[in-house]
Amino acid sequence: MTAKAQTQPQTQAPTQTRTQARNESRTRTVWPRRRVHALHLDPGARTAVPQGTRLHDLAVDGHLDATAVLRLRLPVLDALQDGPAVVLVDVSAVDRIAPSGVAGMLDLVRLARSRGGDLRLHGRSAAIEHAHRTVRLDAVVRTYAGREEALGVARA
Repeated sequence: MTAKAQTQPQTQAPTQTRTQARNESRTRTVWPRRRVHALHLDPGARTAVPQGTRLHDLAVDGHLDATAVLRLRLPVLDALQDGPAVVLVDVSAVDRIAPSGVAGMLDLVRLARSRGGDLRLHGRSAAIEHAHRTVRLDAVVRTYAGREEALGVARA
């Protein structure tokens, strides 16, 4: 009698797909958090700007989002290139503001102030007033009623 060898099916570890293997082999890059420097401005304070400071007028209309802020960035940098300047931004025609627009405007304010200048918003807009109420923008940047008011404070 010949003994018939019984073969048992071997259990193999499940094979990984290429995508799973590639994802496992990648190491996760953790980027260091950027330090956020708080900018505070007493909205009632009259910020004195040195005599001879240049004034530049810009305007935003429609949606204030990342794209609009990127369009503003180069003119703001050009205004600040030759020294301190006050950049006046008319926001009266803004009908909607995105969180990226708020963040971008705060970055432009920080940029202007770090170079000895200032960025001031003027004009009344329901969207800007709503942003001031909800995220307390007035603690950082003040929106003046009109250009004359912003200029009056700029030339105090």
